Amino acid sequence: MAARLVAVQRADEKWGWKLYGDNGSDIIATDGNQGYENVTDALEMATRVISGHYAKVEQRMIKLPPKPKP
Repeated sequence: MAARLVAVQRADEKWGWKLYGDNGSDIIATDGNQGYENVTDALEMATRVISGHYAKVEQRMIKLPPKPKP
């Protein structure tokens, strides 16, 4: 099975996307709940991410402090 890209219209009527892995159940990437006004914009952004449009992105690693114990 190949990976698959799915456009989803949310309850607030905005559009999002999810990229599922080869096994059909693992979600590899999403729009991060960004929400797009139309399905075309959602799929265009997904295609940019998948195609490597942002491959030369600046990468950072940030270590967050531990959460305080209750």
